[in-house]
Amino acid sequence: MKIKNLGIIAGSGILPAITADEAIAKGINVKIYIIKEGNFESLDIARKYKDISKFISITKVGHALKEFKKDNISHLIMIGKISKENLFKNLKFDLKTLWMLKNLTNRSDNTIFYALADEFFKYDIEFISQKIFLKNLFLPVKVYSKKKPSAQDLKDINYGMYYAKKIGKLDIGQTVVVRYESILAVEAIEGTDKCIERAGILSKGKGAVVCKTEKEKQDCRFDVPAIGITTLETMKKSGAHLLAFEAEKTLIVTPEEVIKKANELKLILVGTKVPKNISRK
Repeated sequence: MKIKNLGIIAGSGILPAITADEAIAKGINVKIYIIKEGNFESLDIARKYKDISKFISITKVGHALKEFKKDNISHLIMIGKISKENLFKNLKFDLKTLWMLKNLTNRSDNTIFYALADEFFKYDIEFISQKIFLKNLFLPVKVYSKKKPSAQDLKDINYGMYYAKKIGKLDIGQTVVVRYESILAVEAIEGTDKCIERAGILSKGKGAVVCKTEKEKQDCRFDVPAIGITTLETMKKSGAHLLAFEAEKTLIVTPEEVIKKANELKLILVGTKVPKNISRK
C-alpha cells in the first residue's frame, strides 16, 4: 500500500505519538488531528509535533473533512482512546454529524465507524489498519510475569477469555472480569478501567482475573484491544491479580514497561489463546 499523505486522528494515550514516529521514520507525510474531547495526554503529541498538529472535534465531522481535504490527506488512521460517551452528552453537532447520526440504524461502535468510513471514502480518503505501524506491540503466547498462574487462575482464564470473545461478537466490549469461573463485570461503553473498578467492588478486592480479547470480526481500522500501564494500576487498586490478553491480537503499549510494571505490582501477565469451548463440569 502506497501512502502519500497520512492523517492521524489522535485520541488519548501515547499510541498516536508512536504511530506518528513510525510513519515519519518511513518517510510518509503526516498530519495529526487531535480530538478535542479526548484526554489531554494528547497535548504531548501537540507539543512534539507542533508544526503538523491541529485540533478537531468528534461532533463536527463536516469541519474535519474540510481540514483533511485542505491538507490533501489520502489515508487516515484513528488511534488512541476516543470515548463514545461523548455521543450521549449535551454537545453541539454540525449538520454533517447530525445527518450521519440520524441515518444510523444504531449507535454501536461498528455502525458509527462504518458510516464514517463510507462518508470519507466519498472524498477519496481511506481509513487504514491501526496495526500497520504498531506490529512490534503484539506479543505471542507466554506468561510474561515472574508470578505464574495457579490451577484456579487457568480455569478463570479459559472461562473469561471464552466469554470475552462472546461479548465481542455482540459488539458490547472486549473485556470481562471473573473470579472462580463467575463473571463479575462486563466492559461496555464505560471502558476497561471502569469495568475493572466495578469488579473490584464486587470481589471486595480479592483476586479477580481480567480477560481481554479481540472481537470476533474486529475491524482493525477503528479499534484494536489494548492494555497499558494504566490498566495494571487500575487492577492493583481494585484487587485484581491477573491480566490475560489474546496473544498476537492485543496491543501492548510499551511492552517492556508493561512487563516491568506487572512485576513491580506483583501481578500476573499472560498472553493466551481463546478456547473454542469450556468445560461444563
